[in-house]
Amino acid sequence: MSYGIQPYRVDLQKIRQQYGTSNESLKEKIIASSQSQLEDLDDDFGSDEGWIASQTLMTDFLNGTWQKPDGNTAKHWYIIELLIKGFGKLLSNRHWYPVNISPMYDYSEFRMYYLGPNSPIPISSPDDFPVVFTIERANFDQAMAHIQKDYPDSDQQAEFASWIEAAREYDQDLVLYYF
Repeated sequence: MSYGIQPYRVDLQKIRQQYGTSNESLKEKIIASSQSQLEDLDDDFGSDEGWIASQTLMTDFLNGTWQKPDGNTAKHWYIIELLIKGFGKLLSNRHWYPVNISPMYDYSEFRMYYLGPNSPIPISSPDDFPVVFTIERANFDQAMAHIQKDYPDSDQQAEFASWIEAAREYDQDLVLYYF
């Protein structure tokens, strides 16, 4: 099985603002629009295996009542990905699947499991997948320099540059999900 990156451009502040939002109509819209994806997550991470129901996780997130999980937070990170999809945009990953992300672990501007400064969202890294990197817009140039150095494929470099360009155009950050 090959692993690749799903890149998103999103304003992380928008994600943090949804945690404990008082906008009831927005909560209902988010739950309704993500219903099929929540059901898919429950198929993959069932309650019979000890996972919390996806709709409960999403509702708790929107109500600001997420408890810091004692165990694996993989499903929590998939709930966050649903929010990122809703408030951001998935970008092309033609040249980043498959890919080895080993060099990215050494880049300080590739923050792992990071939702922004002073994030109120109580969550830690999962036991395994997904691996999630956040690149804040202030760090785009340094991130690009690392990619140019450690990923010699010109198509990968150009596509990464297009992610940065798209995020800059909308004044957003990049979030990279690796699975």
